[in-house]
Amino acid sequence: MPKLPKPEILLKAIREYDNRALSNGQVDTLVAVWPKESSIKELAAEKLGKNEQWDRAEAYFVRIASLGTLQSRLSVWQFKTQFSEGLMRAQKFRDDINEMYNIILTNQYFMQMLSVILAVGNILNGGTNKGQADGFDLNVLGKVHTFRDNGGTSILEYVCRKMFATHQEKFNDNIENCRRLMAVKGTDIDTLKQIS
Repeated sequence: MPKLPKPEILLKAIREYDNRALSNGQVDTLVAVWPKESSIKELAAEKLGKNEQWDRAEAYFVRIASLGTLQSRLSVWQFKTQFSEGLMRAQKFRDDINEMYNIILTNQYFMQMLSVILAVGNILNGGTNKGQADGFDLNVLGKVHTFRDNGGTSILEYVCRKMFATHQEKFNDNIENCRRLMAVKGTDIDTLKQIS
């Protein structure tokens, strides 16, 4: 935890948004350890006896709480310093999603892969109502690696071998694009909500 400056220096730095006197780490620390509003009011209203004195932490917060808007100022400061980083993450996420949609809509290689998966599914489901499908739900793509033949080869592996045999020169590039873009699904949605 970063060491905090003396109360007078801290108050002046907060009033002036002086990041030379108060670092972003110190601001984050203050926001994280800031007592509840009721606790500060209780501290301010508390009268000490003749030989009593505050512990260091309480004495510190009693002195800096004299600036009534301190917590709000700290929150604004923290938001201001974290905004550009959050915006960059959100923009990268948006760009990756757009690139994924672009691949889904325009990449012939991806469309061929879907058609091979559909053909394999129709063969496996031959003789049933599902055996003559014209398409499938996209959530099936997340299960393609779980279906295996008697030799243990998954449908995904089979499809990749077929695609490699017919498109050897572009196979590795397309797989790498898919792998990179699939990382988008691992994006922490809670983080995105916080920065939006």
